[in-house]
Amino acid sequence: MQFRLAINGSNSQVVAREQLLAIISTIQGKRFTELHMSAEKGNSLSLLSNGDTAWLMYLRFQGDTGYRSYNSAHAGPADVKTVFVLSNGQRDEYPLSWCIPVREACKALEEFFETGSRPASISWQDDSSRHGT
Repeated sequence: MQFRLAINGSNSQVVAREQLLAIISTIQGKRFTELHMSAEKGNSLSLLSNGDTAWLMYLRFQGDTGYRSYNSAHAGPADVKTVFVLSNGQRDEYPLSWCIPVREACKALEEFFETGSRPASISWQDDSSRHGT
C-alpha cells in the first residue's frame, strides 16, 4: 500500500515501513510537528505534536468530521489547553484531554501504515456523531 504524507509542509510518498520509521524518528523530540498521512482509499490520519504531547485525528473520507484521540487518564480540568504550531505558522490550542504521549501517537502512525484503518491502539472520540455525519 502507498500513502501520501505531508510533514511540516513537505509532501512525499511512503511505500516502505523503513521510510515511515525514519520519519517517525524525526518527530520524537521535535518541538512542533504537523503530519498528515493519507491512504489510497481516501482515509487519513493526522498528527499535531508539541514536544512529548500529540493529538490525532482520523478521517474516513475528505470532509468527514471523523474521530480524535482522547486521553481517558487525563485528570486535570477539561478546559486546560496546549498550543500546537502548524507548518504555516498558525498557532492552535487544543484541550490536553485530547492529547496522548507522542510515542503512542507514533505507534498509531505505524499501525495505520500496516492496516490502512483507524488505529485500535488509541482511544477515540467519534466527532461525526455530534455533527450528524
